[in-house]
Amino acid sequence: TTVTATLNRASSAATTITVSAAAGANAVSGDFTLSNNPVLTIAAGATTSTGTVTITAVDNAVGSGDKAVTVSGNAQSSADVTSPSDVTLTIRDDEEPEPEVENTVPEFTDAVDFQRYYQDTPITPLMFPAAQSGDGALTYTLESPPSLPPGLTYTPPSDEDAHGGVLSGTSTELQAKTLYTLTATDEDGDVARALFYIVVVDQIPTPPVEADRMPSFGDTVAAQSYVQNREIEAITLPQATGGDGVLTYALTPYLPEGLHFNPRTLVLSGTPTEARDETPYTLTARDSDGDEATLSFALAVAEDLMPYFADSTVVAYIYPLEAEVDISLPEATGGDGVLAYILWPFLPEELYFDLETLVLSGTLFQSIRETEYTLSALDEDGDVASLVFTLEVLTPDFDNNGLVNFADFALFVVRYGTLYGEESYDRLYDLNSDGVVDYEDFLIFREHYDTDL
Repeated sequence: TTVTATLNRASSAATTITVSAAAGANAVSGDFTLSNNPVLTIAAGATTSTGTVTITAVDNAVGSGDKAVTVSGNAQSSADVTSPSDVTLTIRDDEEPEPEVENTVPEFTDAVDFQRYYQDTPITPLMFPAAQSGDGALTYTLESPPSLPPGLTYTPPSDEDAHGGVLSGTSTELQAKTLYTLTATDEDGDVARALFYIVVVDQIPTPPVEADRMPSFGDTVAAQSYVQNREIEAITLPQATGGDGVLTYALTPYLPEGLHFNPRTLVLSGTPTEARDETPYTLTARDSDGDEATLSFALAVAEDLMPYFADSTVVAYIYPLEAEVDISLPEATGGDGVLAYILWPFLPEELYFDLETLVLSGTLFQSIRETEYTLSALDEDGDVASLVFTLEVLTPDFDNNGLVNFADFALFVVRYGTLYGEESYDRLYDLNSDGVVDYEDFLIFREHYDTDL
């Protein structure tokens, strides 16, 4: 007997349910035994638990009538459950009858087509469909009135085959349209049937020989000139006409990297990423029996000239406060057409950059922490070359709080007397950028002492 205990949860802790049995109507306690005095544990947070108990009758005398046994369950503590009920038991007898096995009947879900054969001509082996369903293994037979056409043989399927047998051979005699039956019988005698006709006629007539049709192109293609890294305007190459059957197309030799030819739509498209000298290309149309027509045209990809800076070394420009700036940045070379220049990010208001002369000039009246600037040169088709440099204006505001005061003086004293190349040297304190932190730097510091920057 399977027992399922269900409780109304009052506590989140695990709860044990003790299952017990008591004598009911027309019974006494000695009429039965309960196995193991079982205890069901309901896990923390759960509300049910299922277990199995065995109730065994003891000396149940004939003629004494039915005796009732009451099964109950008690929680370990009343604090674990709430109203309206403490514990509910659901009891199910485990001795259930075996389910009846449904009888299934085999059936053919696929039909067998009408079979037309020619005398003295080998047939294409006919693989019969397999029947579906049925009880157990199926046995296949081919019923023929009175027999198959001479020269034809039916081979039943093996246990490993997934078909209903194979008809093969060469029919040696003529035969009128005759009905045949393929049967599939399961292990309890149920039968499925598939009906079909066979007729055997004279030799296959020789079809008349048709003229071989040749494909041809009626149009031409102008020479194609493209530029590297520029998307081309897609073109559709001409179709061929004539030929036997469906025409297939191929374009040779290989196209430059980035160009694509669709042999179904005949569209040539893409962006060539490599330059190529003028090269002859051939579009070939081939029909179903191998006849070909060709169409030739020239294709070239001009090199995309890229701009570049001859010297791309990163240069650091360091100036003291109120210094005059006059920097001539280098020009880029190469590229397609006239080059245009952009300097990024924005410069301080005191500085001006001439896009024609590439001269950066002005007077620096404010501090600039080391900032990276990029000079970009763009050619007419969008190619870019870049040159990076840094710009910095040294100020006595060493702690960068906007004030020049004693805190900055204390930092300066620590670096006083250091030389470029020494581990303790720091260019932030070399206010005149002469390679040594000395009295001249102190004079610059004193000039700005107790000021806001």
